[in-house]
Amino acid sequence: MNYLDKILKVKREEIELLPMHSNVNRFFPKKSLFNCLRSNKPSIIAEIKFKSPSEGWIFKEGDPLKIAKDYASAGADAISVLTDNEFFAGDLEFIEKIKSVVNIPILQKDFFLSERQVLQLSLIHISEPTETPEHRGWRGGGGKKKGGGGG
Repeated sequence: MNYLDKILKVKREEIELLPMHSNVNRFFPKKSLFNCLRSNKPSIIAEIKFKSPSEGWIFKEGDPLKIAKDYASAGADAISVLTDNEFFAGDLEFIEKIKSVVNIPILQKDFFLSERQVLQLSLIHISEPTETPEHRGWRGGGGKKKGGGGG
């Protein structure tokens, strides 16, 4: 079983345990990623990632709040936060905490296979999801590409 298959198996198991709502604070204003990236200068989306399924730990003792503040003060236009715990050592709670210390758009980076995950995303006012099945042209349920075909 390759890394992607392992991740998708675990993600499907996690989705079954998801509540139909999120306990994360919903009172942060939503920042427009589009507006932040439409300037004439190159835009930077910085990423907070502590672990890789293929490489292991990247930054085991990392503090997501300090990293986010450093990125924002260095001029990042947005921050992408990995929230998958098992394979990337992320956490959905990082989003709430990071939004309290920076004033730029936050993107949740995860493997989105279910509307329940997107519901959580909308409840915490994420600027944009990343790595959704729709962005990749496939659907999570049966692994089939849109418009037929296997995948």
